[in-house]
Amino acid sequence: MYNNESATVQLNWILNRIGFRLEITETQRKLAEERYNAVGKWLAAEGSSLAKFKSVIYPQGSLRIGTTTKPIKHEEYDLDLVCELQIDWNNIHPLNLLKMVFERIRSNKLYESIVELKKRCVRLNYANDFHLDILPACLDLKTCGTCVKVPDRKMNGGNGGWSASNPKGYANWFEKIAEQYEKLLLEKRIEPLPEPEPSDQKPPLKRAVQLLKRWRDIEFQNLDELAPVSIVLTTLAGHLYHNDSSLLDTFTNIVDEIVELIERTEGPIIVYNPTNAKEILSEKWHEKPEAYNLFKQKITALKVNWHDIISNKTGLGAISQALKNLFGETVVDQAMRDFNDQAIAAKRNAGQLGINAATGSLSSLSSSTILIPKNTFHGNAF
Repeated sequence: MYNNESATVQLNWILNRIGFRLEITETQRKLAEERYNAVGKWLAAEGSSLAKFKSVIYPQGSLRIGTTTKPIKHEEYDLDLVCELQIDWNNIHPLNLLKMVFERIRSNKLYESIVELKKRCVRLNYANDFHLDILPACLDLKTCGTCVKVPDRKMNGGNGGWSASNPKGYANWFEKIAEQYEKLLLEKRIEPLPEPEPSDQKPPLKRAVQLLKRWRDIEFQNLDELAPVSIVLTTLAGHLYHNDSSLLDTFTNIVDEIVELIERTEGPIIVYNPTNAKEILSEKWHEKPEAYNLFKQKITALKVNWHDIISNKTGLGAISQALKNLFGETVVDQAMRDFNDQAIAAKRNAGQLGINAATGSLSSLSSSTILIPKNTFHGNAF
């Protein structure tokens, strides 16, 4: 451990950096925004079969709330959009609405070969970087102003049905808890992606969600059918967050409280959409009890392992290996390199770093070291 920082401060910095390394890159983000805008314009264009329904396109999920998490291995980012149509959902069959959006997208030669019809959405499979999932939706004004009905092909024995949701309300609920407020440009038909927070200013709740999702991806590799869905982890984190100011405290307390909630609940936890009580987000745990039992087992083990990490007294080497077991080798290695780089830069700029005259290696100042001068440029320390 570096003597000028406490172990807690160091670990908190490293965790934040892991979160940063898990995010969608700025290049990927710009590309997603370009494609997002292009799809939105195509769906709403004059002459479109959907034009009369005055569609509004907006992001949902991790893209909307700033919790994108890099997939493990060579998988793609899953980015989600909503295509909200001004049509009474009582007057159209859900599968017909899904098909209308699918056919409109497929009619564009740019999308013809990459479009895919899923159970609730239309997917555009862009090579290498990400895929866009476009969810058709109709306003459900009888429930609340932003509640919607969305088609679900698996309902009613495969004949399709309407599911309740509220992507906008959910995002606003989460942002309020994370103490982030965004100004939406409501006058535009295609609402812009929210601007990303600077890497050192992202709220701890958002970073904690990224870490939970990454832990899930590592623990449930090759167990996709049993893995908890992201929105369940995000909702639990939102409910159990108590305005902790550090990521370390936030993540620790959320994991502890999830385990406590499981221990005092008989049967699977029921997680509702906090902005639309008609939507049960944790339906997988009731349909597949084995999925809940496996989550219960793994999150309990995470609590034990996490407390071992935060009580570790042997230094960053042991902590680094433990973090790799939870979040993956690549991102932890990147975060540790970032940590070492900033620590070296801090020592150099404080006039405390030199080169050992005998070995040529970097070291703290002593009688056998040659001082390395401070940086005089003013670039980003990251």
